[in-house]
Amino acid sequence: MTDRRGKTLIEMMVVVGLAATLTATAARLLFPLLQSERDSRQRMTAALSGLQLARQVRQDVRAAATVGLIAGDGRGTSLVLNLPSSRTVIYGMDGENLIRTVLSADGIEHRERYRLRTPQGATFDFDSETRLVAIEFAVPQNGKDSSDTSGPGWVFRIEAVLGRDHRFQEASR
Repeated sequence: MTDRRGKTLIEMMVVVGLAATLTATAARLLFPLLQSERDSRQRMTAALSGLQLARQVRQDVRAAATVGLIAGDGRGTSLVLNLPSSRTVIYGMDGENLIRTVLSADGIEHRERYRLRTPQGATFDFDSETRLVAIEFAVPQNGKDSSDTSGPGWVFRIEAVLGRDHRFQEASR
């Protein structure tokens, strides 16, 4: 009997075929997990941006003396808050992002971008009777692309009363 060293071509092809099958199966199982993780991260980022935005909007509205809504250049309205310190804060949409711009007498002081993943944009509202300022936007359904407009996953509404801080300051004097 002769001692055989090495592998035959058939044996090598079987090993390569098994390796390809295992790789394809692993890829099919891993892709949905990675997609789910990416979607979860995007939803978390949108939620955190919304919470930071809510905190900043409430602070700005409470500090404002007057409010105005202005029609935009085809992208909807913008919210304009005039602060007593001769500064102006403008909230407006830019694509899927809400932009907060602070203006002073010298021009633009700074600009902040909040990533909201909302293709419909935000709506701004002011009730002069109750002095309630509201910003509302819808975030797409879980796991859907931001270009999907079939329905909101959840609606985010931020409300604050105009000049509330001023009333408390006047009452405490």
